[in-house]
Amino acid sequence: WSRGLGDVYKRQNNAEYMGNIQMSGATKAARKLLLAANWKSHGSTKDMTDMVNNTLNKITYDHTKLDFLVQPPSIYLQLVSGLLKNKNTQLCAQNHSYYGTGAYTGEVATSQLKDMGIKWTMIGHSERKSYFNETVDIVANKAKMGVDQGLNVILCLGENFMEKKEDLTFSVLETTLNAVKNKITKQQWDKIVIHYEPVWATGTGKVAYPEEAQEVHQTIREWLHDNISTEVAEKTRIIYGAVSYTHLTLPTILLVQISVVAVSLKNK
Repeated sequence: WSRGLGDVYKRQNNAEYMGNIQMSGATKAARKLLLAANWKSHGSTKDMTDMVNNTLNKITYDHTKLDFLVQPPSIYLQLVSGLLKNKNTQLCAQNHSYYGTGAYTGEVATSQLKDMGIKWTMIGHSERKSYFNETVDIVANKAKMGVDQGLNVILCLGENFMEKKEDLTFSVLETTLNAVKNKITKQQWDKIVIHYEPVWATGTGKVAYPEEAQEVHQTIREWLHDNISTEVAEKTRIIYGAVSYTHLTLPTILLVQISVVAVSLKNK
């Protein structure tokens, strides 16, 4: 992998780490690998159609070993869903509303995602916090909205550079984890995937080395053990992803992401 593209790929302690692609490791507890390809606010109808027909529909992978999610912009979710031939490739929303249905202009409710057949959603991404001022309380309420509708929720957590420098990483992550804990039941943690996303490594050209990410992952798992349950700590998938491909085109982004699927399964 080229560090010039901001990608890191290394297998250590049964976990995979790569740039803007988030992937969980499978351990002896048999946690299934998960890869989520976030397309952010890139692309057009033509781009989506070309990417699905020319690339996604031509790849194969073992869905018993890997949950592969693609995250187009919300207005293209139904388009991509209709074009996908491999129905094991799942759609994931990049965000959802803090509210339910109603007079909330511009918002997409979790019940509407469910109605579209979407089974996954993501909340708390660093760009939502930076550009749209999303707070910990908003993220926690979105977590509840998602799991209450039966959706699988990717919960993003991460510290900025100053917080890292001041050794506040886990204090920042724990604040969000505690807020979510206060909103959902122990059983609903089955619907949560935790995405460690260091803000200082998002769109900056910097990357977290596997050893750094693994240390944070282990600390999160210990928090789950101490604050939720041993079972939840064992079962919960914790993934990493941070680097933003801001200088690449959508076709290049997708090809990099698809390559990760092939490499990850080859190394299983």
